[in-house]
Amino acid sequence: MARRSSVLVSRTYYQIAVMTFITAMLWTTFAVMDALSKAPEKVEVDKKLLTPVNPVIDKETLELVKARKQVDLNFVPVTINVIETNPSASIDTGNEQ
Repeated sequence: MARRSSVLVSRTYYQIAVMTFITAMLWTTFAVMDALSKAPEKVEVDKKLLTPVNPVIDKETLELVKARKQVDLNFVPVTINVIETNPSASIDTGNEQ
């Protein structure tokens, strides 16, 4: 069986890199051509979304924020029970003959 020389391996990597570059360039070219050939679409946005937000917080809004439920962050530590095993016990592997 013939051994691969470092020249053959380097040449293979070079060929893969060139083919990957060509594929990426073609893919990008086709994507740009496709984007340029299409007419821009008219996007309709709800007028309510375009209205500016009131930067002043009124008292009613502040009271609503205060009235929200608070999250209780008292964490209870989790304990893990360790089961001790008998080290002299045999393990059944199912390969008994």
